[in-house]
Amino acid sequence: MKILSVGPLTARLNRKVLYEGVFIELSAGECVFLSGPSGTGKTTLLRQIVGLHPAPGAQRVLAGRSYATTEMPLFRRDCLLLPSGAPYVPGSVEENLRFPFELKLARGSFNAEKARRWLSELGLDHLSFEQQVSDLSLGERHRLALVRALLWEPMVLLADEPFTGLDEENLKLAWQALKKFLGPQRALLIVSHGDLPGPVDRELHLENGRLEEKR
Repeated sequence: MKILSVGPLTARLNRKVLYEGVFIELSAGECVFLSGPSGTGKTTLLRQIVGLHPAPGAQRVLAGRSYATTEMPLFRRDCLLLPSGAPYVPGSVEENLRFPFELKLARGSFNAEKARRWLSELGLDHLSFEQQVSDLSLGERHRLALVRALLWEPMVLLADEPFTGLDEENLKLAWQALKKFLGPQRALLIVSHGDLPGPVDRELHLENGRLEEKR
């Protein structure tokens, strides 16, 4: 069953066309890898999907519902972009995990027990809720951002370079957490410059303005 359909998407950088007329479709329960050389527009594509980069004329359908451009906050609630760079808000570990649930569109409340379980799954059980995020390593911040995304429980997760700064052991933990998140009513799209640590259902490759499925 198709859970996400977005397109057509066209992007330009100065006068160069990065890609044109691209459609992204994900089925429920599948993990898809989006690969391609640097500079081909993979991050731009993810941002267009969730309406953070202009995409005139694009149609967005999530779980059978069509979303107008005025409904992007609602769309982003269920189709979540996990950006690269491990973004965080100044403050403690708990404040970083809690703040999305203080938004108007939040479907539930912050669950401390579930947060601790995900922190443990990702090898962050040594962190206290009171610890300042500014004191964490880049790898710890990447895993904390992943915990925050998993706590939110979107239908579709778009993960942009979620394994940056992770050693082999923690990369494996992050991969296992993402696969554990994936269920029959969810989908996962991962962008990574390197190879993934495990198998995926499909691989899409973006290069020379074309998005093609690799066989």
